[in-house]
Parts: sequence; structure tokens; C-alpha cells
Amino acid sequence: MQDSFSYSLSRVNAFKGLASPAYIALASNDPMVFSLALSKELMDLAFVEKEFKNEYFRLAEQCRSFSVSLLGLCWSDAEVRVILNGNTVDNNKRNSIQ
Repeated sequence: MQDSFSYSLSRVNAFKGLASPAYIALASNDPMVFSLALSKELMDLAFVEKEFKNEYFRLAEQCRSFSVSLLGLCWSDAEVRVILNGNTVDNNKRNSIQ
């Protein structure tokens, strides 16, 4: 049986993997939504699991930085809109073909 510290430690380690920019980019359908939602969840956990508060804050900031970096890769306003609103360009093309 695990004690509560061991459980908390394995939980923070799992979140380290989830907050990895590589994991977010490759494993999520919408990296922007995933990273911002994960950031919110990590901030909430920082107030619950006080012994790892600083680590959760750091991971939340890492997720927010990933989101900002993703937007920084955009070359135009249209690309920013696609990232923030979903891929509406493809949806519009499909609707006009039908």
C-alpha cells in the first residue's frame, strides 16, 4: 500500500509527462485547448497538494508557455484564428463542395 506522499509523487511525475510540449503536440487533437486546460488543472492541484505546489506551478507555466509558443509560430492572423477556433478553413471548404 502506498502512503500519501508516494501517491502524490507519482501523480506529479505523471503530470510532468502530460505537460511535456512533445506529448501535448503529438498526443492531443487540439494542443491549444489541451495545454490551457492542463494548465488550469495544474494550478488547481497546486493548492490541493501543497508539498508539490512549486512543481505544479512550474508545470502550469510550462503549459502556458507552450500555448504562447504555438501562437508565435503563426505567420498570419488567419493561422492564429485557425489555432484558436479550430480548423474552420477545412470545414468551410468541405461545406462549399457539398
